[in-house]
Parts: sequence; C-alpha cells; structure tokens
Amino acid sequence: MNRFLIQVTGIFVLMMILACCRKGPDRELEDSIFVTHTSLNMIEGEEIQITASPTDQIFTWNSTDPTVASVSTTGLVRALKDGVCFVNITSSGGLYRTIPVEVTEFRPIVAIDVSETALSLALNQIFKLDATVSPKNHNEKGSFSFLWESSNTEIVTVDNEGNVEAIDFGEAIVTVLIEQKPSVKAQIIVSVPEIPITEIQVSRTSIDICPNEVITLTTILFPENYSVKDPSLVWESSDESVVTVTNGSVQAINSGSASITVSLLADPSVNTVIPVHVLFPINLLKNTTMPFITTGPQYTLPPNWWLAEDWIVNEPLIINPVVSAGRGYTLGMMAFGVNLVSPVIINGKLYQTVELEAGTYRFDAHIYQTVGVFQAYVVAVLGDELPDTEQVPQATLAFTPVPGDIPLNSNRYFSVEFTINAKSTVSLGFIGSLSQSGSNMQIHFSKVALWEKR
Repeated sequence: MNRFLIQVTGIFVLMMILACCRKGPDRELEDSIFVTHTSLNMIEGEEIQITASPTDQIFTWNSTDPTVASVSTTGLVRALKDGVCFVNITSSGGLYRTIPVEVTEFRPIVAIDVSETALSLALNQIFKLDATVSPKNHNEKGSFSFLWESSNTEIVTVDNEGNVEAIDFGEAIVTVLIEQKPSVKAQIIVSVPEIPITEIQVSRTSIDICPNEVITLTTILFPENYSVKDPSLVWESSDESVVTVTNGSVQAINSGSASITVSLLADPSVNTVIPVHVLFPINLLKNTTMPFITTGPQYTLPPNWWLAEDWIVNEPLIINPVVSAGRGYTLGMMAFGVNLVSPVIINGKLYQTVELEAGTYRFDAHIYQTVGVFQAYVVAVLGDELPDTEQVPQATLAFTPVPGDIPLNSNRYFSVEFTINAKSTVSLGFIGSLSQSGSNMQIHFSKVALWEKR
C-alpha cells in the first residue's frame, strides 16, 4: 500500500509541474515577431538590414509606401525619398509586426567654406585659414578631415592646421580638400607683394650736441606696411673727426659741423640726412664745476655753509646759503626748515651775467638731485636780473622746468637754447620757490656750461 501511495503522489507532482510550464505567463514567445530594429530613421540612399525571429518561420515583408522606402524579401530596407511609411512583417505562423520608417532627404557635403577667399601677405607673415564644410546642416555620415596643399612651396607654405606662411615674393594657390571626399575642395589665391621702403624717418631732424656727448637716434620706416627681404640700415658720418655714429648712437668728438646719413643697405637712394652741430664752448661762465669755489664762511646757521664765488644770489639765498658742507661739492638751493633764518625759499635766484655776441647759444645744467615739492626752472634772460617764477614764461629767452623727484647721483641733463640778434647782456641760471614751510628742496648742480652754435 505504501509503495502505491508513493507512486501516485509522484505522478501527481509531475503533472502539476508540466501544467505550470505550459500555462505560465512568461511562456508566450511564440506569439510575437522579434526584430533587430523596432523603428528606422534613415537618409535617402541608405540601406539597413532587418533580421526577424523566431527563425523556424517564414516571413513576408512589404512597405506601405515603396516610393519612400522599399523592403526586400529578406528584410533589406532601402530609403528612397523623404517621407514616412511602415514596413510590415507577417510570419508563416500567423504572427504580425509593424516597423515605422522615417526617411530624410540626403544633404551631402558639397563645398568647403574658407575664412578668406584671397590673401595678401607680407614677407615672413603667417596667417591662419579656417575651413568648414558646407552646408552646415549636412547629414552625410562619417568623419571628415581636411588636407592643405600649396601650389608653390617656394612662395607659400601651409601646414595641416591651415597656417599659411609667406616665404618669398610672388603668388601661389592654397588648396584645401576633404581627405575622405577629395572631389570637394576650395582654393585660395595667396599673393606676397614686395612693398618697398620709401622713407626713413629719424627721431631728430637736426642735432646740437656738446663734445663727448652721446645721443641715440631711432628710426621709423615708411610705409608702415613695407615688405622687403632686407630692411637693414647703414649709418655714416660725413666727418668722423667731428662726430661718429654706430647703429644710431651719435657721439660728438670735436666742435664743428657734420652730417649723419642713414640709408637702406639694399637701396642707398632711400636715405635721410641729419645735420649735426658740435657746439663750441664759451668760457664766460665762472666757477661751474666741482669743487665749487666759496667766498668763505658767511653765516653760522646752519654751520659750515658758504656762498659760491662768482654766482649772484638774491636775499632768499643769502638767508639760506647756496654751497653746502664746506667743501664746495654741490651748488644749489636748500630749505630744510630747521635752524634757518627762514624755513622757506620764495623766488630764490642763482645766476651769472655775461656779454654775448649775436648768435645761437645753449646753456646746460647737469642736475645732481632734487627733493621736495617746488617750482624751479633753468633759464636764459636778457638783462642782468632774473624774473620771479610766475613771470618765467613771458620774461625769458628760454626756460625748462626742473622736477622735484630727481634721484640722488642721477645727473639729469637740462638745457635751454636761445638766439640773440645783437650783442647783449644775458643772465643764465636758476629760479626756485618752495612755499611749504617745513619741506625741503635741494637743487644741486654738478656742472654748468655755455655753448655756441656756429
């Protein structure tokens, strides 16, 4: 009996398992057609193969609009024109499947747009060309790269990035094409014209210079867009015993007149001539270099200050003597505001008076240092007195302002040039005012000189 019950129970369990496998919800694979593409977005001319399963059935294929997309008996879909249709699949087992198909008009790449259609470059100039495919909304598939070529690499070269370099004068054609579609190309005419230099402009049109003085000249070549192989310049002096020149650096040797010529090495007919006058020293001024001669102690406030011999001073500078430290190493005006009769200098005047024949002259001062906020001038004046500071522009033959921030030991160069038409009395020197009590002003003159232009 027990053996019978065991057999009956086993048969019942097996039947239940078989029933579950046959009627389970996940076992309806035979009720559908499975395809590799559930929908298609295609471009005119494109082909896509659709594969259907189960493979033990025979499938029938058709298109709802064969003018838009056709389908072969094996499921090969061909896009024919812009539009929408459906591919229908029917199986021999009675299954059915529909696949939507959208066909877009084919927009191929037909041209290359380049940032420039023609180029004119200066010699050795580099210019980058940018290229893009056209139309921008093309739907041609695949990757595309540009190739660049020059018709004459002795005139123009071009690299893979579109950088064009002018090598020599002439003309060449730069071509850019699509490597994967070489029939699509664009061409750019590149010219490299020679633009000759026609003018040399020099920073000075004439030079008045003292012996041993050095002046540096600079040049500008015109036209500004010149393009030549060799823009080198040649500098020459007409008389090297008077003045020499090296790469625009002019040095005066002896008093006299000469000229400096700068010309193109490639075309000497393009040149500029600069007249040079090396001034003659006029030894009428006295006590003009360190150590300055002093007249002996005049005052004791502050100690060890003296007046400078041969220099005329007015009352503000008698209160504040003009030569310092008792050794005559500096000549100037000082108002420290400490231990002085007056803490300020108003219209201090320090000068010499000379008789000059008709001519053109230059008065020089090499200023050692200035400190403070003040108003000061180097001046040349007709007559035997200097004007006050506020009268300087109207009452002088020539003047130049002196700033208040000349660093120690800088020896800045200041000069005034003037012309007199007849023999005259001329006063040469310095005017200064410091009206701010407690401040200080120092104008130290390490050297003064008078020159004549002949």
